[in-house]
Amino acid sequence: MPDEATCKALALEHCRRVNAGDVERLLELYAPAVRFEDPVGSVERVGHGALRSYIGGVIAAGVQEAPEVPVAAPDGRHAAVPVTVTMSYLPNGPLLARFGLLPAPPDPRTARLRFSCVMVIGVGPGGLIDEMRTYWGPSDVRFLGLEAAAAAGDASAKATALGYCRLMNAGDLDAVLALFAADVRFEDPVGSPPVVGLDALRTHLASAIGGHIHEVPGTPTGCLRGDIVALPVSGTLDAPGAPAGTRVRFNLISLIRTDAAGLISEVRVLAGRTDYRLVDPAD
Repeated sequence: MPDEATCKALALEHCRRVNAGDVERLLELYAPAVRFEDPVGSVERVGHGALRSYIGGVIAAGVQEAPEVPVAAPDGRHAAVPVTVTMSYLPNGPLLARFGLLPAPPDPRTARLRFSCVMVIGVGPGGLIDEMRTYWGPSDVRFLGLEAAAAAGDASAKATALGYCRLMNAGDLDAVLALFAADVRFEDPVGSPPVVGLDALRTHLASAIGGHIHEVPGTPTGCLRGDIVALPVSGTLDAPGAPAGTRVRFNLISLIRTDAAGLISEVRVLAGRTDYRLVDPAD
């Protein structure tokens, strides 16, 4: 089974080979029966043929992907990385506009897009990527040099995700729990038994608040359906059993699903052993 470092390296190598325009070498990273969805909420596609066609169109648009710090789940299978993508509107832009992902620009021939996304991969036992899902939606896309952006249909879900971090930092446990549905499932980290229901979640989150957790959210990204937000988070909390003042610094990505009432119904946290480190009190 691949380890956390291998999964992170594969996510970054994906970006490198896309930037190099090397379709065939990119396919070498993927299992023949890979399942991928870009963005989440669109159509899941399967296999090298579909991936070759999809990546070919992206490369034809002069894509450049700038990855940030990846994280990996301790299950040795999943990794995620925030990515800023820049590409030309043509040739794929008209199709995206047709599906409501972005408006048509004044001059399609010269227009370039920039959008934020989070890519999540699953790695099989043979060390190849067998699953890839990318989280972004209309509110994550803009045209370079223009103020106009697509409508923000997921603004409420993003505000809820950011509000969770703010209230955790404030230590307001009751206000945090008010954001969640009664039957919430909270998997922290991915691969561990989920915490289910508000009573169990209260115990779980009270421990983090008791450790004086401080979370710094990154850029939240959505999905085509508008019900899932991918939120990169960095932060610190007290190190259990360590001398007073010793903190743990962490990086993670939370996949946060909201229900029809706007409450958080599911959280899946991607973070592993390699995403935590001790911080000296003097730092």
